[in-house]
Amino acid sequence: MNKIVLLLILVLYLFPLNLSANAEILYKANSLYEQGTYSDAIDLYNQAVKLGTINGDIYYNIGNSYFRLGHLGEAIFYYKLALRYNPENGDIKFNLNWAQSKTIDKIQDQKIISSEKIANYIPINLKDSFYLLAIFSLLFWGTLTLSLFKSYEWIKWIKISTFTLFILLTIITALKFVNNGREFGVIVNQEANIYSATGKDNVVLFTLHQGAEFEINDQLINNNQKWYQITLVDGKKGWLKSSDSISTYSINN
Repeated sequence: MNKIVLLLILVLYLFPLNLSANAEILYKANSLYEQGTYSDAIDLYNQAVKLGTINGDIYYNIGNSYFRLGHLGEAIFYYKLALRYNPENGDIKFNLNWAQSKTIDKIQDQKIISSEKIANYIPINLKDSFYLLAIFSLLFWGTLTLSLFKSYEWIKWIKISTFTLFILLTIITALKFVNNGREFGVIVNQEANIYSATGKDNVVLFTLHQGAEFEINDQLINNNQKWYQITLVDGKKGWLKSSDSISTYSINN
């Protein structure tokens, strides 16, 4: 019992220290960002992320920092990450569209509707949709239970309304979950060849340039070189050396 108490005291003691340290890191990062010292600001923002502070504002500031440093690929990548957390933020959408307009490759999207487009259009993030789903789930089941004992007309309409919202939020949460689990990347080098395979006899299928976006289908290591199997929005596929890009794989591992 004494060990459990000591453990709880230790956790309660260290947790506020961690929050305080992270707040200090973010304060320094924001100060450096305002001063235009973007490289140092990026380092501190990434340090805060590793300590567990992950939100759209941090990724947005990282994206802005990279854009001001002339790193178009990294800027687009972090704007897209920021949009997952703050899909309602017009500034993020504007900056992402502006950065995308600066890219060389103008790849035509063949999909009129996709889970990413729908998810980014809905102005709530995955965390908020989970909370709302839990709330309306409780309201629906609570109203359903109440209707077993009472037959008032207003109970019936509340039950229908909460059930409708419950179904709608279930769909939204599923879309957000699928989109957030989608692995993607952006080319960061000036040029990157896309190959037919990862072996020595592979053929260059086409070339992408800085800022080109792709979805990752698979990854493997061949001769100590990590490769991504990618798909573009126009349907083209191939293999890319991971060193030519920044991706959700590279920042999460």
